[in-house]
Amino acid sequence: MIDEQLKHVKIDELIKYIKANRCILFLGPQAPTFNFGDDTDIWESHTDLYCSNLKKELISDKVVFDPDAGNNPYYLATKYIHRIDENNRFDVELRKEAEDKENEIFKKVYDRESDIYNELAVIPFNTIINFSFDDFMCRALKKGGYQFAYDFYNYNGTEPKILQVDDDMPLVYNLFGDATEDGKSRIKFERDQILFLRKINSTPSLPTRLKDRIKDESKSCIFLGFNFNEWPFRFLLDTLGVPRSELSLTLISDSASVAVMTYDFYNECFGIRFLKQSPNRFIYDLIKAYKASIVEHKYGYLSYDDANESTASTFSSYLKPHNLNRKRGIKFWDRSMVQSGVIKEQIKINLDKSTIYIPFLSNDFITNPDYEEEVNYIMSKKDVLIFPVIVRNCDWTNVFPTLDKRATIILPSKHTSLLNATNNYSATEEDYRRMLTIINTKIR
Repeated sequence: MIDEQLKHVKIDELIKYIKANRCILFLGPQAPTFNFGDDTDIWESHTDLYCSNLKKELISDKVVFDPDAGNNPYYLATKYIHRIDENNRFDVELRKEAEDKENEIFKKVYDRESDIYNELAVIPFNTIINFSFDDFMCRALKKGGYQFAYDFYNYNGTEPKILQVDDDMPLVYNLFGDATEDGKSRIKFERDQILFLRKINSTPSLPTRLKDRIKDESKSCIFLGFNFNEWPFRFLLDTLGVPRSELSLTLISDSASVAVMTYDFYNECFGIRFLKQSPNRFIYDLIKAYKASIVEHKYGYLSYDDANESTASTFSSYLKPHNLNRKRGIKFWDRSMVQSGVIKEQIKINLDKSTIYIPFLSNDFITNPDYEEEVNYIMSKKDVLIFPVIVRNCDWTNVFPTLDKRATIILPSKHTSLLNATNNYSATEEDYRRMLTIINTKIR
């Protein structure tokens, strides 16, 4: 049965989990991928489009296939590569030719951009588990200029991968392989699916760090684009270690047919509740609610002393063409922009209206009483995001003991030896671009 409680579940509850970095998105093969026209209720998944193209080819070649198989890509792709001659599975050249033609059909769908995923990328999910092999979400996150980690399961591998990613770093994980690599990890056909299911619970196993992210019961889970009647889905959720989370939900259309015992199973084992709503409409409602919940950043402030003017100036030169400035329209101010008049008044005006604060820390900066007062003032403001740049090693944690918890340090990286640098550090082009990516990610 449809869970009546979901009528009272507000999107605002999900937003709280998202903003606390405690929301996991599970993307299924039928997740909305492409919009058609201006109506957000008219959409198609990448799997449906791929299967539709395969069916056209099978019909054109007069190949008989089971119409009740629905949009099962493994079955249809297997029928397609065997369409010429049942024996071509044993003929290496014929099989390669058939697989190359299947790959052409595949690319027509998967080389496109997903307009829906591009919109969805604005939401900072802690983890995105993709039950497919596509790179739509990775491309969407890159296009948005967001920082994230990516990995995938390779059922043809021999050793489990070690996932090295911080818990607070957004992660995209492809469960069914990666089509952008050499293709060996992508699950294409029915035989691949069987081998994948056999191996995922043996060797290679899923990364421990991935399962640790998922098993946290305090997180919420959103399931988009799944056929809950398919038995492998139950098996994979158990393999991933999905718990009964505090708030887990999925979306089903009015035409979907799911047995009562299926509802009961997923609710009892994983705490999943079912909401009858268009998945695509839900996505846009969620995006709208999230955008309304965050601060709209219009002004930023760069703070530095004379010794670090060169570093701040170079940072500004990378900032000008960046999307923070050009696309988001955020105006950054620093004291080099002081006009004639009272300097302190101009500083106060620009400091007061800024919601992004970037201090360039060094010993000269932290020992200056004016800057110390400025940083403490900024930390007292609730809606200001702080991104310190440590250009020279100094005792900033003693002067600002709460800054580390209140701010996001964008230089140096946690994983570099620069934390112990004793001299001025000449940031590289990669450093500047990474700093801007971190800021862009944190303010979305």
